Amino acid sequence: MQILFHMENLIKNFSRLSPLGKLLCGLLILLPLAVLFLHPNTLLPPGPKEFAHATVAEIIFISGYILFRRSRGYDFWIIPLPVWLCFGLWLLASCLSLSSAADYTEALHKLAQYLFHFFFAVTLISYLLKERQEISAVYSSLLLSLYLMLLLFLITTAIMSQSPHFNWTLSLPGFSNLRHLDYILAVMLSATIMLPFSLKDGLSGRWRIFFLVALTLLWLLLCWTGARGSILSSLIATGICLFVMRKHSLTRQLLVIFLLTMISGALISLALPIPDGNYGLIRFATSISEYQDFNKLSSNRVSIWLEALEKWCSSPWVGAGAGQTIYIIESANKTFVQPHNVVVQALLAWGIIGGSGFIGIITGILWNAYRHATERMRHNPAAIAGLGMMLTIAANAMIDGTLYHPVPFFLFLMGSGLALTPPAKAH
Repeated sequence: MQILFHMENLIKNFSRLSPLGKLLCGLLILLPLAVLFLHPNTLLPPGPKEFAHATVAEIIFISGYILFRRSRGYDFWIIPLPVWLCFGLWLLASCLSLSSAADYTEALHKLAQYLFHFFFAVTLISYLLKERQEISAVYSSLLLSLYLMLLLFLITTAIMSQSPHFNWTLSLPGFSNLRHLDYILAVMLSATIMLPFSLKDGLSGRWRIFFLVALTLLWLLLCWTGARGSILSSLIATGICLFVMRKHSLTRQLLVIFLLTMISGALISLALPIPDGNYGLIRFATSISEYQDFNKLSSNRVSIWLEALEKWCSSPWVGAGAGQTIYIIESANKTFVQPHNVVVQALLAWGIIGGSGFIGIITGILWNAYRHATERMRHNPAAIAGLGMMLTIAANAMIDGTLYHPVPFFLFLMGSGLALTPPAKAH
């Protein structure tokens, strides 16, 4: 238990956290229980809208921030002016697009969800900038939360899969689609491989064993589930982060461990049974050999992108409203709720005005985190892990919906809190 993310240290220091820190760490630990068990595939009855437990956690944190803001001296307006201007553009387009949305309630639902995302990010960064000594506890709680989710997921899946009607793609506990699980596995991989940079003892003997086991397991699951996009995004994110940290003494060791566990996990996955055609590392090879058409190879994404851009051209300035893909894009086959590309998603939903504001915030956060990563690492050893999480989700968002669905978006925002603290050039 001592190996697992400084568990003893986390418990010992929990009482020393600020009230908002205790609330955030508590929410992170409880969130896996809600995501896995309060889901239509497990205990929650099906509903017309996606019930976003991560958004509920964001609302609770925002409420706590408001409650403790004055007593703790949090500065809500610490966010730079360009971010607020981008937010204003996005909000303007979001409101204007409601009147033309094919499904007004869904557009309003996503508008509220993105509003909570934004204000959660603002309050989270404001809190961490004030309570910088709590970053380590937040990072540890986040890792513990992710691995707790994975453990409970594996146990619950083992039980539920005994049913003859269990669908290995659509019936997983806590996830409406297998690919949503892959999002989480990819983020866990990026967050875990960066952990030694925040440890005083780096890669000591016990930590080396932990990495070999944990990373091999994550690679095994990613390869077994056939997660093409998530594997690619993990490779991109980890490569960039290790490049940023190339002068650190641990970087070469981490690169070797990363590659060895990737190969080991991939090879072990080949020995596991494949429950259906959406699983398996062999899915990569068969897709390339069977589909000469790039659109089929991309699982119809190209058709969705082209049609979405065509729809965007009919309302180029403010878009058609968020969450409308399933209603107005025929190529989506009344199945996909987003177009599997964050740029196309932003243009279709909010047009040039709102889309530029949304993409501007995302790219601004990523650029700031990348540019000042080594500087921040001197004061916040979790900064590179936050950058890795964000890069993983952003890279995946180019071919999937990681910046649409609430849980991966929540993880992106948690990464931003870690990666943007302290401010650049702060000492």
